Amino acid sequence: MTLYQLGVFSTADQLISDIKDFLAANGWIIDFFGLYSGHNRLHVHNGNGSHFEIYYGAATVIYVAGCTGYASASAPTAQPGSSATGGGKNWSGLNAGCQTCFVHCGGTFYLGTTNTNSSGYRQWGILGDIVDKIGVWAGGSIVSGGAGNGAPFTAQFDSTSYQSGQLYKDGAWTPCSGTYGGLYTSIASETLIGSMPNEFNAAIVPFPVVLFQKNASNWSLYHPIGYMPGLYRAAGGNVYTSGDIVTVGGGNYLLMPLYQNEVGGASNELLFKLS
Repeated sequence: MTLYQLGVFSTADQLISDIKDFLAANGWIIDFFGLYSGHNRLHVHNGNGSHFEIYYGAATVIYVAGCTGYASASAPTAQPGSSATGGGKNWSGLNAGCQTCFVHCGGTFYLGTTNTNSSGYRQWGILGDIVDKIGVWAGGSIVSGGAGNGAPFTAQFDSTSYQSGQLYKDGAWTPCSGTYGGLYTSIASETLIGSMPNEFNAAIVPFPVVLFQKNASNWSLYHPIGYMPGLYRAAGGNVYTSGDIVTVGGGNYLLMPLYQNEVGGASNELLFKLS
C-alpha cells in the first residue's frame, strides 16, 4: 500500500495511468482501464462501493465524475447516476513538468497539482466518501476537481458552477454550484492567528476540516454535514517543508500546501492523516 506519491506531470494520459496504479495499490477495484476516443479512460470503485470516472479532456485537462455503478457499454458521461454536467469536474493547468501529489487517507483519494511547472499554486481534487457524518443522511460519495488557483479547498470546492464539487446525498447529487446547496469547507473560514509549531516541542495541532452545505433558501446560512476524510488544517510552521511527515499524538500526517507550492509561515497548510 502506497499512502502518498509525489511526481511530475507529463501528459493527461500518463496521469490517468498513474492514478490507476496508485488506486489499485490502495485496494480500489479497476472496473475499466483502456482507450476511449483514442485516450485513456479509467473507471474505479472503492471499498464502500462508490464509483468514479476519470478520463481525458485535453492535453492539460482530465475530467472526473462520480457514479452509482458501472455500465461497460455506456460513455463516461452516461454512467449510472453520473454527476457529470458539461464535461464533468476537471483538473486543469496541468502543464508539462508541474508537480503532482497523490494521497490516500480515510479511504479517499486526493490529487494535488501545481499550476505551472516551477511555481504558482497547488490545486486539490477529491474522489471518495464522507463517512463521518453530522446528522442523519444517506449517501456520502464526493467528487471534485481542482481548476484555478487553490481550488477546491480555498473558500469553497470551486468558484464556478461548472467545476464545483458534488456530494451524493439522500439519493441524489448536490447542486454543481456555489449557490443554494453548494458545498463549502471550513478551511477558509477558520481564523488561525500566529504561527505553529508551538513553543514547547514544535508540535503541529491538526484541526478537522468540516464540510458544509449552503442553506436551500438563505445563502448566509451553512449547515455542517460531515468531516472531510483524513484531512486536517494546521497554521503556518516554517520549520517544516512540503512533503514532511509530522507525528502528532501518535499519528503520522503528511504536510502539504493548501495553495502555494511550498509550506511557509502563512496559514496555508493541509495535514493528511496517513496512520
